[in-house]
Amino acid sequence: MILPVDAYTMRMMKRVEGRKGTYDTIQNYLQECLPRTLEIYREFHALVVKHSKRTCLKKKPHCLNCTVHPCNYRSESNWGSDRTV
Repeated sequence: MILPVDAYTMRMMKRVEGRKGTYDTIQNYLQECLPRTLEIYREFHALVVKHSKRTCLKKKPHCLNCTVHPCNYRSESNWGSDRTV
């Protein structure tokens, strides 16, 4: 069973945890953190995609609407505004 890792997952891991790496290293890290069930993997990936499309946008993230705490990206220079500029 393999956890899907895509550009949304990579963006979230970089911003939320400050993790950089290859798709394989991020996938291995997440598979170590999450229970190995198909239901969990599907739900996790669906939530990452949903959050990435609604809030953690690639170019203009809506940091003030973010419900992920702590978020390294938001705590840097992006927290003071909604980054919709």
